Amino acid sequence: MNVVVFRIKGSYANFRKVYTTTSSNTLSFPPRTAILGIIGAILGYDNGGGRAYHLEKLSNLETSVIVEKKLEKIRTPVNYIHTKDGGRTQIILELIKNPSYLVFLQKNDFDDWNRLVQMLENGESVFTPYLGLSEFIAKVEFVGIFEAEKEENLPCPVNSVIPQSRAEIMVEKNVLYLKERATRSMDKERKYIEHETYILRKDAQPITVKSAEVWKVDEWRIIWM
Repeated sequence: MNVVVFRIKGSYANFRKVYTTTSSNTLSFPPRTAILGIIGAILGYDNGGGRAYHLEKLSNLETSVIVEKKLEKIRTPVNYIHTKDGGRTQIILELIKNPSYLVFLQKNDFDDWNRLVQMLENGESVFTPYLGLSEFIAKVEFVGIFEAEKEENLPCPVNSVIPQSRAEIMVEKNVLYLKERATRSMDKERKYIEHETYILRKDAQPITVKSAEVWKVDEWRIIWM
């Protein structure tokens, strides 16, 4: 299968944990819905009055993401304006500092695949892609198109974040693992359809997997989200 790989990075990122309305903590990586949002922005899909039609158009895309750098998070106060009365509210926002991610996409009957690849190659985007919040503009870098092959030799190290339901990992001593629950899919009304718990290392190093459907893409080993 053909897989397109590109990098997204920036100065800061915040991928809010959607299962709470009060927390401003961030996930450590862009969830699948955020990746589809970036693809929708690049292609210029119109959300039409706030509805997420791009999620329907892109629902067949398989995605995977690699955290390229050791996670560094900071907390900073941010002022929000009340649109009705003009007052201000200050909250503490958790941010990822200097994030960099490799994103993998598999075609899966996606009509705009060739246009997407061409736009990634040319560094083009219809709308501005961002890393969770509109203040954090994403720099998108095309990496290449590669052939994916199924990895038959397990256990093996996996570079991508790992969906817990699809893999059994080999736990190592003195390693800090993170488990984060994120939305995997939503409908066009942004109602949550499916969630998944993902495993990654804080130092962004590979995790050894005992059993899973692992794909080898050039020098990387990934599991689809």
